[in-house]
Amino acid sequence: MKGKDFLDHPDVKKLYASVFGNIEHESDRGAVLIAQEIISNELAAMFHSLAPTSMSAKRVKELLKYPGLLATFSARSEMAYLAGFIGQNIFDAINVIRSIRNDAAHASQSFSLEPYRPKLVEAYRELGDLGGTSMEDFLRYMAIKLYLEPFADLIVEDFANHEYEGLRSAFKDRDEVIDHIREHHDSLEVAKSKLAKVELGMAVILLCGLIIYSRDRILAKRLASTNCNESPS
Repeated sequence: MKGKDFLDHPDVKKLYASVFGNIEHESDRGAVLIAQEIISNELAAMFHSLAPTSMSAKRVKELLKYPGLLATFSARSEMAYLAGFIGQNIFDAINVIRSIRNDAAHASQSFSLEPYRPKLVEAYRELGDLGGTSMEDFLRYMAIKLYLEPFADLIVEDFANHEYEGLRSAFKDRDEVIDHIREHHDSLEVAKSKLAKVELGMAVILLCGLIIYSRDRILAKRLASTNCNESPS
């Protein structure tokens, strides 16, 4: 699967609005809790799609609601792995996110995502690559694109629209702002908390996207098998 194909999938596109619309203005703790909920909901959708046709939608819903067998995040991920709906790479990445979520939920003091960025790296490294592009490189690219580029555009636009007592901007365009931020690490400190949240959001999108692709692959195989069995001998 190539990065562009991945991002062009209609269900993956919908994830963007869902993920960033929900976590952008949350605290780091809230962002992690919402991230887990989004992944859990995607697993629930997978069970709805892949349940036997002989099982009613009502029964599947009962299994996914408390006190049903698949009511918890851990139960959904473990059962999806056991049933072969997801591979070990997805399962391992889910467990990394789940461990961060557990720490966030039980932290007695304020929770920051920044110390967990190595774990986020671990999570998306588990997911492999997208057409030769490592998940780590892809997530870093998207984090810069989704946060630093708009931030840089605002700086350039702000100086263009205001004279600031005769001062002129030191930056001609967005690229010069981003280059400055990369060269001066102290400037990046302001962006660190934002970047960690963007990286979390992108990890969730990639993880849920791979769950969607696993679901679609299984459905396609089932359809091909049905068509083969129904074809005249």
